Amino acid sequence: MRKNTINKLLSMIIVAAAFVSCEKEESSNTNNNENGLKDVYFNVLTNIDGTRYLQAHNDLTTGNIGPKVGQELTISPTTCATNDGKTLYMFGYGKGTMSKYILSKAPDFYTEVKRLDALPAIGYAWARFRGINEETASLHNMSKKTSGTKPEDFKIVSTAKIMMMDLKNFSLPSKAVEVIIPTDNKDLFVDQFIEVNQLDFPAIVGDKIYYGLRIFKRDPEDPTKTEKGWDRYESHKASTLVLDYPSLTNPKIITHKEGRGSTAGEHCPIIHVYDGAAYQVSNGGLMMKLQNGDYDNSFVFNIKDEVMKQDSDAAGKKFNLRGWFHVGNGVGYCLYECSKPEEDSRISKGGVARIDLKDKSVVVMNIKEDLKDSYYTQAAKMVDGKLYMARTNFENSGYVYIFDISSKSPDGFTKGATLEALGGEASYYGIF
Repeated sequence: MRKNTINKLLSMIIVAAAFVSCEKEESSNTNNNENGLKDVYFNVLTNIDGTRYLQAHNDLTTGNIGPKVGQELTISPTTCATNDGKTLYMFGYGKGTMSKYILSKAPDFYTEVKRLDALPAIGYAWARFRGINEETASLHNMSKKTSGTKPEDFKIVSTAKIMMMDLKNFSLPSKAVEVIIPTDNKDLFVDQFIEVNQLDFPAIVGDKIYYGLRIFKRDPEDPTKTEKGWDRYESHKASTLVLDYPSLTNPKIITHKEGRGSTAGEHCPIIHVYDGAAYQVSNGGLMMKLQNGDYDNSFVFNIKDEVMKQDSDAAGKKFNLRGWFHVGNGVGYCLYECSKPEEDSRISKGGVARIDLKDKSVVVMNIKEDLKDSYYTQAAKMVDGKLYMARTNFENSGYVYIFDISSKSPDGFTKGATLEALGGEASYYGIF
């Protein structure tokens, strides 16, 4: 499973968008300041046949975006960027290194100014890296240790390793904090075969940090089977690891009364902070509220049911909420997919819905194109009241969709630049 995931990641495309003004330019290679840079840049990262290219653009409202152009990189990165887009932080997936790139000038545009080796401390080259805000990021991983060979003797201990990264100074602690996952919450740990397999997508609210969890269930008849014998346990209660912040102590597993499924996501963000609380979606389609170290079960927002009412293609099918992007004031855009139970949801028809946390409204956007690539979508960029989102359906060309966040209409968007088709499961990975 891990090898398959790596192969898929190597066929991804990341689009990073940098904005420092609303001025529009005609050519992406015209210099207009002392550094040879324009005021607005979109940084496009592609991975074609194992080769990575990073290229700069300054407008996504028109034109074509294609691969095999730009500056070649030597890593397969997971990326986050500053809000102005002029600094990019990249974790070398499979290498365990952290790199800081700055947007410089033509013809190379990007300069790697610093590299850190995180592997000795985190202990795993394929750890997860997520930017939390402009100052802080998290590098984290979960390891598992089992004992006993018979079902009645079987025991599994999951241990998280967490490193909080100072982005402004681009520094890592000398060693990771190890957190043994507690198993005293019987709403989740109904027997000894439940495994906390991964943690991801953290959010910091006050003196707490929340990590979503992916849960597996071992085969009760033979719990010692290798990974091929494990099943994702999607019927469990939605669960989160809570830690005191910044000490990363006092671990606690909390569960939601109604939410079901994974809260660890895949690539698309599943949690955002708004008005003193964190709002997290499960892949089952429920928006949940986290505050004061626990779930607020009085807040119930069922996105799935509202989408099913409005999208005839989703009605009666398997539903998967991939994640959501918060654009401010409790408004966001979520990515969903639907498929027949026997189909792979990653190649099913997908859509976009505008949501509002304040009145719990859902508006399915009237996008006619078949959007299948939300599994790989990592980021979208909000600029001057517009959300820029790159979407295709793998095999065919797609668009940069530009959503007017003030509009509650299902037609509240325009199509920007055309995204050239790449074939297979190569995908535009997001706009930063």
